[in-house]
Amino acid sequence: MNNAMREVRRSKKLSLLCISIKTGLPEGYLSQIERSIRSVDSEKAKLIAAALEVAPEQIFLPKRFTVRSVQ
Repeated sequence: MNNAMREVRRSKKLSLLCISIKTGLPEGYLSQIERSIRSVDSEKAKLIAAALEVAPEQIFLPKRFTVRSVQ
């Protein structure tokens, strides 16, 4: 399951309807992403992350991977 997406959405007290309105994506599609029934392409991941006000990596990158800055 995409628990990260659901956790972030719930922590911000946003409904799937709210994210649907912000992204233009159907609620059912968003629900399927959260339940890992559907995968998401990079463009939709960016839309969803922007609606949640987080980086796409924060919700769509598996937890076993980390993102770090290289200077």
